[in-house]
Amino acid sequence: MMQRPLILVPVIFVFVLSSLLFLTQIICKQEGSEKMLTILKKSSDISALFPKQADEITRLTDQAIEQVQRGLDEIIAIPYEKRTFENTARKLDWIVSRSNFSVLAGITEILQMVHPDQQIRDAAEQAYLRLEQFSIENLQNNVALYEAFKEYVDHSHNENLTSEERYFLQEAMRRFKKPFG
Repeated sequence: MMQRPLILVPVIFVFVLSSLLFLTQIICKQEGSEKMLTILKKSSDISALFPKQADEITRLTDQAIEQVQRGLDEIIAIPYEKRTFENTARKLDWIVSRSNFSVLAGITEILQMVHPDQQIRDAAEQAYLRLEQFSIENLQNNVALYEAFKEYVDHSHNENLTSEERYFLQEAMRRFKKPFG
């Protein structure tokens, strides 16, 4: 049986790191605190994103889940008349695509596949599974979040939104409606 060349693993790893660096340059321009990506000032800092020990992965996972839960609770708690694109849609977008939670999901996915230390791979796999489970239960199937977001979208015509923002709302509702029909 023919074996695949081992050169593919480093090539894939370099590609993933390059993609992460590109995303990092975009994300680091966003405002906010508690961001893993704010530690990146130059490309050589990218290694700081990757946990060096298994317990660090667990700690970062706990922190990321707590951060997202706080954000979701804040969105849900906003009274109907005070909902805006900024405090509802943009905040949800940040949670899904730019938070420590989303960054850590990508990092743990990489680590579980390519890290040379079995303990790190195992911890990364467990963290990734926890993050996925949390995402399913608290983002994708969160009825209160769906209702809060839908309530905003149904009344967003009162706000002067760009075409891109309106498109975002349509797409977000389309994704929400899959589990809630």
